[in-house]
Amino acid sequence: MNDAAFAMRKKAFAMIDGKLQQCLRTVEQEIQLQRNHNALAAGLRKLEAKRAHAKKKVDESQAGFDEFHQERVRRKVTPGDVFSTLDADQSGTITIEEFKKLFVAMNSSLDPNMIEKMFAYADSDGSGLITQDEFEEAWDFLTEHLVNKVLHELGFGPTDILMAIIMAATRLRSYRCTTLTCS
Repeated sequence: MNDAAFAMRKKAFAMIDGKLQQCLRTVEQEIQLQRNHNALAAGLRKLEAKRAHAKKKVDESQAGFDEFHQERVRRKVTPGDVFSTLDADQSGTITIEEFKKLFVAMNSSLDPNMIEKMFAYADSDGSGLITQDEFEEAWDFLTEHLVNKVLHELGFGPTDILMAIIMAATRLRSYRCTTLTCS
C-alpha cells in the first residue's frame, strides 16, 4: 500500500471515527435525557403523592373544623369563654386594659368611667384584677347592664322591654303548642 492510499484510508477512518464519536455523544445525551426524564417522573410521582396526602389532611381538617364549628354553634357561650378570650396573657386574671378590650370589640359607646365602675363591681376583692370566679359572679350584672344600655341607646324604655318579653313568651308558648301537644 502506498502512502497516498494509506493517507486516504486514514482520512476515511478518521471521518468514520468522528461520526462514531458523534453518534456516541448523541446516545450518551439520549441516555442522560432518559435519566432526567425518569428522575423528573419520579419527582412528579412524589409530588403527586405529597399533594394527595396534603389534600387528605385538608379534607380531614375541614371535617374536624366543620364538627368544631357545629359544636360551637350548638354550644352557648359561657362567661368562662368570655373570660378566657379577654385574658390575653393567660395569667388567670383580667386587667383593666384587657377588660376594656371587651367594649372596644363591641364598638360600645359606654363612658370610660362607666367601664371602670363595671370593672370595680366585678373586682369584688379590690385587687385591681378580676379572677374568673369574680367575672362569672358579675356576669349577670354586666350583661344586664349592657343590654339595658343598648336598648336605651336604641330608644327602648322599660315598657317596651316588658312588652317584648311578653310577646316573646307568648310566641314561644304558641310555637310549643303547634309543634308539641299542648295541654
